Amino acid sequence: MEGRVEWPCPFAYVFLEQEGLSMKRSQLLLDNAVICSKLAKRSTDKQTKALFKRMEESWRALAREQDWLDGEIAPIEAYRLGRPAGVRRPHAA
Repeated sequence: MEGRVEWPCPFAYVFLEQEGLSMKRSQLLLDNAVICSKLAKRSTDKQTKALFKRMEESWRALAREQDWLDGEIAPIEAYRLGRPAGVRRPHAA
């Protein structure tokens, strides 16, 4: 595949295109979240299930941020859509 770098890993394939994405970048990130969700459902031990759920949340957060970077949603909307587990709200100064 010309212009595309493919990084295989045990749980997902991340595609990075140098030019002309055939789909939105955020959709690629959401696809990875779906894969992690499916793997979490198939996991038999609690630690592995928790790991895949955290990864799913992180992929979804990246997708929201990518939509914001692409100008598809306003910054406050991205903030209201949520954050991955463990990420705290910023303290007012």
